[in-house]
Amino acid sequence: MAWSPPLSPLVKLNMDVAWDPISKSVSIGMVVVDHNGQFLACKSMLAQANSALMAECLACQEGCKFASNRGYQMVSFESNCLEAVKSTNGDISRGKWEIYPIHSNIRDFLLAFRSYSWTWIRRIANEAADHLAELAKSRMRNEVWAFRPPSSLTFILNKDGLSCPPTND
Repeated sequence: MAWSPPLSPLVKLNMDVAWDPISKSVSIGMVVVDHNGQFLACKSMLAQANSALMAECLACQEGCKFASNRGYQMVSFESNCLEAVKSTNGDISRGKWEIYPIHSNIRDFLLAFRSYSWTWIRRIANEAADHLAELAKSRMRNEVWAFRPPSSLTFILNKDGLSCPPTND
C-alpha cells in the first residue's frame, strides 16, 4: 500500500533512518503533511546510535520533538520499523533496556499532544522520509524545510499524490 494522507484534523509525520553499523552514524529523515495532502515541513538530521533499533527509536523521539516544536497538536506518527512502533505503543518497561531512556523521552514529548497515534507502515509508503534520511547522510548536516520541500523530494511527494511544489505560497 502506498502513502496516504491522515484523517482530518491530524497531521502525519513519517520518519525513517539510515544507520551505519561501523561508524554508528544515523541519518534521520522526517516529513509532515496535513489531511489535505499539503506538505507542511520536513527535516533531515544526523545522530549516533549503537544499534539499528536504537536508531529507529531515536527517529521516533526526534519526530516527537519536531512535531512538538512546530506546534502540532494532533499527530499520526508512522515508521516502517515494526519493533520501534510496537515498543513505542506498548509498555516501555517490557522493552529492551538500551532504548528505555529514549522511550522515556518520547513519553515526555507525547504529553504536548492532544492526540497521537503510532502506526507501522510498509517501506514503500515511507519513501519520502527514506529520501530525507539519505539526504542527511550525503549533506552531513541537519536541515529543516518549512513550506517548500527540497527539490529532490518533489518527485516522491508527487508520486504519493501530493501537489508539489505546494500551491500555498
